[in-house]
Amino acid sequence: MTRYRLASLLTLGLSSSAAAQAPAPAARRVLHAAAWDSAVAAISRTWVDTAFITARWVPAAQAARDSAVAAPDDRTFRQVVRGLLARIPASHFYLLPAPDPALASGTDSAASSGRAGLTLRLTDVSGAPQLVVSQVVAKGAAARADIRPGDLVQRIDGREMSRALSALPASTVPGGTVARARLVAGANAMLAGAAGDEHTLRVLRTGATPTRATRRITLEAETRPLRRFGNLPPMAVDVSSQVMPLGDGAAAVIRFDAFLPSLMPAIDDAFFAARSCSALILDLRGNPGGLIGMIGGIVGHVLPTPDTLAVMTMRESALRLLANPRTVHHDGTTSPVFDGPVLLLIDEASASASEILAGALQALGRARLVGTRSAGMSLPAHMRRLPTGDVLVHATADLTGPYGGRVEGEGLTPDLAVPLDPRVLAAGEDPVLGAALAALRAAPSLRPAGPVCRS
Repeated sequence: MTRYRLASLLTLGLSSSAAAQAPAPAARRVLHAAAWDSAVAAISRTWVDTAFITARWVPAAQAARDSAVAAPDDRTFRQVVRGLLARIPASHFYLLPAPDPALASGTDSAASSGRAGLTLRLTDVSGAPQLVVSQVVAKGAAARADIRPGDLVQRIDGREMSRALSALPASTVPGGTVARARLVAGANAMLAGAAGDEHTLRVLRTGATPTRATRRITLEAETRPLRRFGNLPPMAVDVSSQVMPLGDGAAAVIRFDAFLPSLMPAIDDAFFAARSCSALILDLRGNPGGLIGMIGGIVGHVLPTPDTLAVMTMRESALRLLANPRTVHHDGTTSPVFDGPVLLLIDEASASASEILAGALQALGRARLVGTRSAGMSLPAHMRRLPTGDVLVHATADLTGPYGGRVEGEGLTPDLAVPLDPRVLAAGEDPVLGAALAALRAAPSLRPAGPVCRS
């Protein structure tokens, strides 16, 4: 199971309650020792690069153990653990802090969780990377603060972003995609918090006369339903679909925010409804992945045969991930899999299961990718809750595509590269979706859309 780049993206902004319930120093040392030893043992047993683990990582862990155990508080302990995990040259080695009890309670309401109502992504301006507002929720917190798509974010809560942005490597160099994905994840996480919290942004509005302004966002209560899975805190993710005109036909545009099992019925419904459409667009932008077992069923909506999608190589075995052709809906109706054109939208925040799915369909020639290079973070991983209440995410296998290609550390190269132009965003347009629709309109043999798919 791939668990989870998703977790690291969605919980960075959560605070731990450890300070309010700090154990006595002696008890804390015992807890830190148990958590440290549990994390080191789990990785030592499962990570596939045994030579690195034995010769370099375990000695480093032994050398750092005393400082970790003696950490004066849980925050300092986590810093030592994260430093150790950072020594492993691979993605999906993270420590997730124990979530706030208010956000991890049994309620299905997200009212205690705040929502900024905007999405930050990367763009290039005069050859330099910049943080750009790619989406703003209509009438949401950011919209009320007069933040608009296309605005360049230069400062968040007093923290200048220029140094981190200027240090970013190009996506085409080794490690470049991972660095860019982590910066985007961190910037968006800085806007997290509880309803009523405030964040201050310094933005540059481009145009004929560029203007700078300071905007203050007051987070609004989250109204989207919460989804749960495993040791992860509840998350506000959902499935959406729409139909876009294509001359005499129409394209179904399907988007889901993460690979969570609770979303699968709605994902299936959207794909079955799209079968009368002329074309299919799957929007995986910002989708940080999730449960790898969902990939075969999703891909099975567009592949009629159980093709190999990926190979996961563990220490003592290898496992093939196969497509699972889907011809029977859960209501009992049947229909052939979708056989029209398929485009996938990706960006630097598309990671893990998103990359595995997109890379497989691209390699098999079943779909074209549109957007920007993906994160390059695609390893299967497990989650383990530590005695401190924190969750260790650790990769357990290497992964290659259907023909042996790798995504880890490299990302997926789109067939149609479409950068985020702030001017296009400011005009209220989605340049990536627009480019995908234009490519489909230029296709010579789009079939007419069925009556269910009419736009």
